[in-house]
Order: sequence, then structure tokens, then C-alpha cells
Amino acid sequence: MFDRDIDVVSPFCVNQTYEGLLDEFYGIKTSTISVDNKIVYPDEKVRKELGQTDDGRTDFMLSSEDNMFDTIRNKHFNVAGPHFSKAIFDI
Repeated sequence: MFDRDIDVVSPFCVNQTYEGLLDEFYGIKTSTISVDNKIVYPDEKVRKELGQTDDGRTDFMLSSEDNMFDTIRNKHFNVAGPHFSKAIFDI
């Protein structure tokens, strides 16, 4: 364990962008994340209507072609929530 007076760099080594958060929780592999169907489709009825299994996964491609991802990928993850809220109300 180091005192912050000695080790001032370590706190800055944490990835605090939206893309970094996705990578930490889901693991980005070749610009794709794989998310449990229970997270993507929390309602069991919707999963059954779409033919998704409870233990399956859904893949999402992360690229600049997705306008939402392109807009917030390199921003601090605290900006993501308000940005999503604004985007929902602008629809």
C-alpha cells in the first residue's frame, strides 16, 4: 500500500470514459460487447415474444455508425446518464 503523496499517478490510471466502463463490465472484443438477454430484455414476456432465451446473450457492435455511441464514447461516464435522458426526450 502506498501513500498518495508517493503514488500520485495511480488514481489517473482508471478508465473513466463510457467506452471504458463498457469494456470493464462486458469486455469489448473486436468492437463488440456481448450482454445477457436478461439485461437487454428485462421483461420475460418480451424475451419470449422475440424468441430470446433467458440464458442467451445479445451482441452489440460498437462503432461510429451508432450515433449515440459515437457521441459519448470518449466522454466521462457521468455524462452518459444525462445524455441518454436528453436523447429519449428529444425523440
